[in-house]
Amino acid sequence: MSCRLKSVNAQVLQQTLKQLDRAFADMKAKGYGFPRFKKKMRSFVFPAMLKNCLVDNRVKLPKFGWVRIRQSRPYPTGFEAKQARIAKKASGYYLMITFQSQEKIPEHPVGEKSIGLDAGIESFIATSREELIKAPKFLRDNLRKLKLLQRRLKNKIKGSNSWLRLQNRIARLHEKIANTRRDERSQGKMKLGRFFSPVDNYSLPRNKAPQFHFSLSPLAAFQISTQNL
Repeated sequence: MSCRLKSVNAQVLQQTLKQLDRAFADMKAKGYGFPRFKKKMRSFVFPAMLKNCLVDNRVKLPKFGWVRIRQSRPYPTGFEAKQARIAKKASGYYLMITFQSQEKIPEHPVGEKSIGLDAGIESFIATSREELIKAPKFLRDNLRKLKLLQRRLKNKIKGSNSWLRLQNRIARLHEKIANTRRDERSQGKMKLGRFFSPVDNYSLPRNKAPQFHFSLSPLAAFQISTQNL
């Protein structure tokens, strides 16, 4: 066991202990449940990156050396790589790099156009311009295929190769639904941010006059409106 621990980067092990300590602290302070221990970790973090660790389609990680990756976007110029997270999903392994810049973020200017958003029940978003954005039903659209795969999985022997293949297909389908939902919200945020400068988020129903409101940037307001859906 000691040889296996030595093969892992020390900072990665320290981050794991920090997550465990944070889980116990939240259990006592916030009233959360007892932390659930897992046999396998789905992600781990390198809290510090090496110098000159990024080149096209490759990244240099501690204990791993140079690793070939499928780069989805160019590295931002003028930023410094601070940490990296490797996450395992149904479709493969993903590397998420966090960058830091010394530039200060300018304050969001107040423009001429503004819009108010309200999270609805029947509709996804209700705007102050009496526009109703329908809630996309990504899970309902794929529910028939999901039921078919789960029905097939029920008749397989647990742990067999066919059972594992079906488990992976179901997990990939759930990942596709989550990615589609995330992409839809991202496009909605960008669309609102392109046409409107301040966005007012109301917490009261549309048929009642709100007693107060606050102005946010379009991305932040849309995130508040959709985080509870």
